[in-house]
Amino acid sequence: MRFILIAVLLLVNLALEATLFQGLRIFGVKPDFTLMIVISYGILKGKNYGTYVGLCAGLLLDIMYGKVFGIYGLSYMITGAISGMFNEKVFKDSMLPALLFNFAAVAICQTLIYMFSYLTNSLGYFGMPPLEFLVSRMLPLMAYNGILGGPFYRLIYRMDKSRLANRRLY
Repeated sequence: MRFILIAVLLLVNLALEATLFQGLRIFGVKPDFTLMIVISYGILKGKNYGTYVGLCAGLLLDIMYGKVFGIYGLSYMITGAISGMFNEKVFKDSMLPALLFNFAAVAICQTLIYMFSYLTNSLGYFGMPPLEFLVSRMLPLMAYNGILGGPFYRLIYRMDKSRLANRRLY
């Protein structure tokens, strides 16, 4: 049942990011709730979950926004795998690791997206120098995700511990 819950969560998140969350922009940047989902499952369930949830979430973003298919998928997958490697070293009841991981994950994921976009010559709206990208996009997004990452992680943590997530379908 957990896989169905994650799939529904990713699809609802994608619909909300395309519509409602556009109004949450501060300094031209909206929070990346998709990355928060990937990081939360990486911390909670480990490297495999982080990798698979990151890949699925990234491919959904590629379908919606990507100019070159796979840039978001690969970036989110790598970020989810990195966060999942710390699964056993993190106290899962605390919000502090989620705050720190979300802050760092934005730096990793956005750097990967920028690099892959540069390598495939599809910079699109990233067609800015790296320093300008860092100041105008990455730093505000790091702050935004860092602040919202803790409470969002607690929500995912409660959903994952619920009876619905642990119920078997057969």
